[in-house]
Amino acid sequence: MKKILLTLFILLTILSCKKENNYDDNVELCKLLSEMTSDDQRIRRMDLLKNGTSTQKDSLWKIQNQIDKQNTELLIEITEKRGWVSKKELDCNGTMAPVVIFRHSPKEYFEKIQELIETESKEGRMKGGDYMFIENHLKGRPDFDIQIVE
Repeated sequence: MKKILLTLFILLTILSCKKENNYDDNVELCKLLSEMTSDDQRIRRMDLLKNGTSTQKDSLWKIQNQIDKQNTELLIEITEKRGWVSKKELDCNGTMAPVVIFRHSPKEYFEKIQELIETESKEGRMKGGDYMFIENHLKGRPDFDIQIVE
């Protein structure tokens, strides 16, 4: 457990060191978004999060909440500077899912994210599925009302 928390602490420290990113370079942006997606899922996939003690779970969630906050701030910055980007647009081979980053965003960013997704949708840079998935989170994740057409 100590090794896990130390590793996560180091990861969090690295994430908190802000560096200048080049959002115009598709390769660099793909790599960055892939790292963010990986960071988003690392703790959420840990068995310890399901089977650990309440203290362990609380500690892991505190770290995850910080990662979510940093990822959200960075994705807001990317979207403001570059617009909403897709894996296809970047010709990205890595696993990147910016929609998941906003899906896990803290409430303090909801208003800003709503403004961004409205703009990105109107400008045609964000597909309806991404918009719907993020907006669902911003509205408290109500059940999707999906109409099946036969």
